[in-house]
Amino acid sequence: MIKPSVAIVSPALADSNNGNWQTARRWQLFLSGHFNVRIVKHWESNLATQNDVAMIALHARRSADSIATWAQSRGTDAQGSLGLILALTGTDLYRDIDTDETAQKSLELARHLIVLQEKGTEKLGEALQEKNIGNFSIHLFTQNAREGKTPIEGCHGGASSG
Repeated sequence: MIKPSVAIVSPALADSNNGNWQTARRWQLFLSGHFNVRIVKHWESNLATQNDVAMIALHARRSADSIATWAQSRGTDAQGSLGLILALTGTDLYRDIDTDETAQKSLELARHLIVLQEKGTEKLGEALQEKNIGNFSIHLFTQNAREGKTPIEGCHGGASSG
């Protein structure tokens, strides 16, 4: 059976060996039993990517071009773009989403959000918190929940509480 394809967009790849790469690689390993998963620095809409069922983007600002390209190629509705999952990094939560327009646009385009820190949802702002009640699934993964949780569980269908 052919596995569905998932792209993980990471601002850093293996040669950087930083936290973004480590997160992307860990999720690739978690998901590889059910999906063909590749890690890329940029996602482009082309024949090779047309069958991707989901894109997990690490970092709202630094992955903004890939997020916008996915949304443009797949369309959006009031809930965001189907299959578009945004993992908010510490840089997003504690700097970029407050001041950077591209990071804010990424939040708007994402169908699902992953928050890696327990208090991260508090930084989303009142308007986004109201929007996520009916429109977003916010998946919370803490350091203690790494085993047995994947960032795509419940994300390619209806809303999920994570």
